[in-house]
Amino acid sequence: MTDTTADGNAAVVTTDSPLLFDGTWWFHIRTVDNEGNWSAASHLGPFPIDGAEGTLWYFAEGYTGDGWETRTFLLNDGGSTANVSVTYLLEGGGTVTKDVVLAPESRTELLANNAGEGPGNDAAFGMRIVSDQPITAQQSLLDTGAGFSHGSAGSKVLSTNWYFAEGFTGPGWLTFYLRHKPQRHRRQCHR
Repeated sequence: MTDTTADGNAAVVTTDSPLLFDGTWWFHIRTVDNEGNWSAASHLGPFPIDGAEGTLWYFAEGYTGDGWETRTFLLNDGGSTANVSVTYLLEGGGTVTKDVVLAPESRTELLANNAGEGPGNDAAFGMRIVSDQPITAQQSLLDTGAGFSHGSAGSKVLSTNWYFAEGFTGPGWLTFYLRHKPQRHRRQCHR
């Protein structure tokens, strides 16, 4: 339930919360005007919080053309060997799967541009990573010509709703929202 106690004032654009434990969390937000009139509640979520390593990871973006490199980093900080299957889901259909054995307490890096580790050059793709042991997965894309790069941790869940905290398209900036749909049937995407 949302209360009628203001947690900030009009100048507040960010807020902190106490530590959130693993689980599904929602934002329940109400605003109040200068006269003390409260709005109806807006409910945003669910937001799954899971700080643990996982055995299933998804990435929406990967590209190996026009001077771009895609690097995937896998970390196994556990005490058992992890058998990992990395499936590249190619734009337009088809897959390329690479299997990796990740020793206990080790990391490895896969360069998707290398056909021995990924789909090779001139490919656009999403990824699904499955491991028989909990691991951490992260990805970086690098534009080797212009010096741009960005990275992200993988998602451990699929969802029909996603919320993004930032997007800016001013001079010199680009914002891309990419989606990855591992199922074969069509879905609509609304902006």
